[in-house]
Amino acid sequence: MNGYILYFSVLFYGIYNSINIETTKNQLMLSVFFIAITWYYILTWMDKEIRDYDDNTDVFDKAYHQVSNESNNWFWSYQLLALVPIWVLTIPISQYHVILMGFFGAISGSMSLWLPKDLPKIGLNWLTYLALLSVYAVLPAMKHYAQHSELNHDNNGDDNYITFGWITWYLHAILMLLPFINMINIEPINNLWLHPIALIIMIQHWFCLWSIESPYLFDTDNKCATSISIDAIGSTMLICYLMSDKSVSSIIHYLVKSILISPGATLALELATQ
Repeated sequence: MNGYILYFSVLFYGIYNSINIETTKNQLMLSVFFIAITWYYILTWMDKEIRDYDDNTDVFDKAYHQVSNESNNWFWSYQLLALVPIWVLTIPISQYHVILMGFFGAISGSMSLWLPKDLPKIGLNWLTYLALLSVYAVLPAMKHYAQHSELNHDNNGDDNYITFGWITWYLHAILMLLPFINMINIEPINNLWLHPIALIIMIQHWFCLWSIESPYLFDTDNKCATSISIDAIGSTMLICYLMSDKSVSSIIHYLVKSILISPGATLALELATQ
């Protein structure tokens, strides 16, 4: 219970501070829409399935497992996990509550409130770059250990599930710390070094596509996975709008690019040339 109190306290803190940003009415309505529809599916999933498990199975552990263990579910989870590390670097530390709202609420809902007219110029240091590399290095492992573990009443003896849990915690810790890591005053690097990051994301993106086992990209029976799919699609559309010159042709250009190489790789390439 204490974990839920802390989770939703951070979420409401992020939402409260984020809505105080100078935003348009349309941005606010879009943010409310994405958060509402995302959490509708999450709460529907919790109400339907969590009763099948005892108190030893954490609801959030189960959620992350279910959106990672199947290839179709993992495709959408990967889109978000590959996009977020690059996205958080575009947000100044003074707006960190926007990141909290995205992590604990919905990435698309957070992006709706933080859409500057132009992508900001970012400066990376070597430690941030190594942290980014570590994120994309462990993502395939996260999928592997989720696929080879089973969620049941007694996960203590399942080494695959334990490893999956540690990877999940590591990813979230790094993503939360990235803005602070990038503040460390050490030797900066040229943003062109984001090109190899984009290549790694693109390769993993195509591997996810190749691994899809069903012609149906949406797992409509898994409400938790549906919430991730909606969040990933919404985030992709918003990133394409952010990177474009706001014309229809430009938005379509970035959308096609995102489909081909993934939203994360598209954003990385865009930031590399800022």
